[in-house]
Amino acid sequence: GGSRADELGQLFSALCPHLRIGGVTPSNDIELVRSSGRSVLVSRASSSEWEAFVLATTVVVVGLHESIILYDTPELHLDGAEAARCINVLRTTLPTTQLVVATKSDAVVAMQGAHLVRLGVGS
Repeated sequence: GGSRADELGQLFSALCPHLRIGGVTPSNDIELVRSSGRSVLVSRASSSEWEAFVLATTVVVVGLHESIILYDTPELHLDGAEAARCINVLRTTLPTTQLVVATKSDAVVAMQGAHLVRLGVGS
């Protein structure tokens, strides 16, 4: 396999396809490069970009294979279809990991292969 940095870059770009990790700045911030070529520091990225970076970093650094990930409200900073796409990226990347997702998104609930447990219905 590749290095952790390569694994992080690949997972981050899969979660956030319009960005790639560019490198580390002299002030120790992470530079992200947009598909347009413009750079943004991770500390100034959008909420969804920041979340994708933290998620990818956690998966790679902690090594969340053969684990359980609790993912609360993936649609908080994404629309439902994009949240479902990101969950599919995680499912593909981490085939031995159980994802438990709390969501109100119809797109996430409708995902193929998902096992649904409804809590508080009718309350």
